[in-house]
Amino acid sequence: MIALLRLRESLVLESALLGVSVVLARLAAHRLASTRAARRTVAAVALLVVGAHVAWGALPRPLASYGVDVAMALLPLLGLLCLSLVPSVLVGRALNRLLLAPAVSIDPRGGEPTAKAVEADVPREPRPARRAVVAMATLALPAAGLGAGVAGFVTGAALPRTRRVRMDFPRLPQELAGLRILQLSDLHLGCTRRLDDLERFLASADRPDLLMLTGDVAEDLSLLAPALHMIAALKPRLGAFACLGNHEHFHGAASARRIFERSDIDLLVNDARTVAVGDARLAILGVDDPVWMRGDLRPRLARHLDGALQRAGGEADFRLLMSHRPEGFDPAHARGVDLVLSGHTHGGQIGFHEKSVGERLWPERYLWGPYSRGDSRLYTTAGFGDWYPWRPGCPSEAALVELAHSKRCCVG
Repeated sequence: MIALLRLRESLVLESALLGVSVVLARLAAHRLASTRAARRTVAAVALLVVGAHVAWGALPRPLASYGVDVAMALLPLLGLLCLSLVPSVLVGRALNRLLLAPAVSIDPRGGEPTAKAVEADVPREPRPARRAVVAMATLALPAAGLGAGVAGFVTGAALPRTRRVRMDFPRLPQELAGLRILQLSDLHLGCTRRLDDLERFLASADRPDLLMLTGDVAEDLSLLAPALHMIAALKPRLGAFACLGNHEHFHGAASARRIFERSDIDLLVNDARTVAVGDARLAILGVDDPVWMRGDLRPRLARHLDGALQRAGGEADFRLLMSHRPEGFDPAHARGVDLVLSGHTHGGQIGFHEKSVGERLWPERYLWGPYSRGDSRLYTTAGFGDWYPWRPGCPSEAALVELAHSKRCCVG
């Protein structure tokens, strides 16, 4: 697992989150937080936090990686616990006042309010039962937060699914209707995914008409050649094509390009190929990654796309673009490209109902799923792998895109 923070930063942050969680837990349910079991739980978590960071900093590799894994796994769990305890404090206090505070009555002869008068006349539920209700209600939110955190790691560890996507085009040539494109992106082999994960997925995959590999294939370049061999063995009817991602540049784009040249997968770097499908001409374009992680990527992607379009010529009936960054969709739409396949975003890691939870915050980022502008379409995949395997509501995937003739864009 990749370390999201430096060792010292991680230790300070997790210790602070644990301390805040303890304080909030005592405010939410003082009696429960003061029990021997609660104290032992806090001590165990504190020991785990310290032990993970000691292993991270003191042990030799690869043993230190286990410390990194534990420390990084604790980060979202402690964060969710802390966040869920805030409303839990409010719920616990409200229920304490409602269920556990003594009822008050006014003496009809005119005196101070008394609790005994009401308790004598009105039968009340036994207080232990009420305390149990308050305890369960107070614990519900923290339990749900921790459950969501654990579920995120379970989802991240699962074998990627095949997500079937139908992309509809108003001017699709008849020969291309029903064309199936398997898109693999962001495998990050050597990080959280291994070659045997890829092998297991490909063993159950149907043979597509086209295969698109849209970048970030391997964190360890020694795994790139065997991965390309496995992928090419699917033998898609119309060929297999790829573009570079930012991680190919991080680990050596020149080396990655040499490995691609020795494979059966055609790497397109601001380049194009034209494939005949019956009487229709399909232009397959691939743009290089801008590498930059900040600022507006669109101008640079536009220049890369112009070079690829120049290589393609102007006679294609359908243009399909591989752009690792989904920001390439905007210049592609402006230039009349029909379909863009992208990755990079990992779906924002957190999803709900097959869309990223960050969709409303960053709509221009095209984080996950199908998008449409005029007659142009984009599919941004959540990716086959990841560098941090915590994906609540956002499972890893390989997209199987089917082209159809219609005026709608939909996911099947």
